[in-house]
Order: sequence, then structure tokens, then C-alpha cells
Amino acid sequence: MKLHILGGQDAHPTKVIYNQAVEQIANIVRREAYIMAYNDCFYVIGFALLLTGLALLFCKKVKATNAAAH
Repeated sequence: MKLHILGGQDAHPTKVIYNQAVEQIANIVRREAYIMAYNDCFYVIGFALLLTGLALLFCKKVKATNAAAH
């Protein structure tokens, strides 16, 4: 007979409590992993913004011509 992860009718109470604790820890670890991934994306976007800002400093300025302005 296969028991559900949280325990069935034949499961021992301590096993049920253990499985619930493991499930709660897994949920906490998953939540923290999502937060860390979001933080990493924030740093990558910030770094990309910094690099593009520095790249703009080295770009040549283009002078507008009178023909384009009507």
C-alpha cells in the first residue's frame, strides 16, 4: 500500500509530522531561491545599465544638419 507524502490512515504520527516539516523547509528554500534569483536579475540589469551608460560616454556626437530640420 502506497501512502501519501503527508501520511495516510496507516502512517505513524511522527512520520506525518516529519513529512510536514520537510515540506515546510522545502517551501522556505524554494521561496528564498526565488528571492535570490530576483536579486541576481536586478544586479545583471543594473550592470547592463552601467555598461551602456559608460558606452555612451565614448560615442561620437552627431551634428544635426539644417536639411533635416523643417
